[in-house]
Amino acid sequence: MKLEPDHARAYVNRGLARKALGDLKGAIADLKKGDKLLLEQGVISHHQSIQAEIEKLRGAIAEQQR
Repeated sequence: MKLEPDHARAYVNRGLARKALGDLKGAIADLKKGDKLLLEQGVISHHQSIQAEIEKLRGAIAEQQR
């Protein structure tokens, strides 16, 4: 991402990898960045699924804090 800081799919993929590793806050940050970049690039096809994933992660964080 240093070479291509606007590579939206790289952020989304890293977000999913962070989720798999248990870094939920990092996953949310990367998914939000990837989604923002995709929207700026005119790619809206994945917006709803990315937002749904972010909401699931927020729910998981809230559950952990109980």
